[in-house]
Amino acid sequence: MTNNNTLKIIEEILKGDVKSFELIIGQYEKLVFNIINSKIPISLKYLNEDIAQEVFIKVFYNLPSYKSEYSFINWIYTITHNVIKDFLKKEKLNKKENITNLESVVFTNEAFFENDVFEVEIIRNAINTLSVKYQKVLFFYYNEGKGTSEIAEILNVNENTIKTWLLRARKVLKKKLKKLKPK
Repeated sequence: MTNNNTLKIIEEILKGDVKSFELIIGQYEKLVFNIINSKIPISLKYLNEDIAQEVFIKVFYNLPSYKSEYSFINWIYTITHNVIKDFLKKEKLNKKENITNLESVVFTNEAFFENDVFEVEIIRNAINTLSVKYQKVLFFYYNEGKGTSEIAEILNVNENTIKTWLLRARKVLKKKLKKLKPK
């Protein structure tokens, strides 16, 4: 559920107080950048601000369709995820191309996993191939440091479901990473 302060700010924005949107940006900017940083390849980090700007433009224009019975954080995550997905399509960096490119680099370079930057990129790409629900759970758990009960509240699902998704996400991710790691 969304806290009352955020709901009040949204109401003010919808009544025409555009300046109040700065409060939304201030409150959720870090979250949006964390999501972007977890999904955008390192080689494209210079575009993070443009992506964040696009996210907040979409948030602003879609505020009238936001339903207060759902978590605002989850709503922003979904918008951010979709903007990133659209951006990656435009940049022709869809998931299949990323994985194909990674496989060719991994299997032609024995020392690939010795470089932390490449390990992070491999993990990021593997996470981005998971279902959105698993991506959300992993993001909130590891990047935002949220507990399973907090994640359950944000995603509006049972805490046991979050625990199951977290377990399955780790299992699938481990399997994907084993396939990519040279023997």
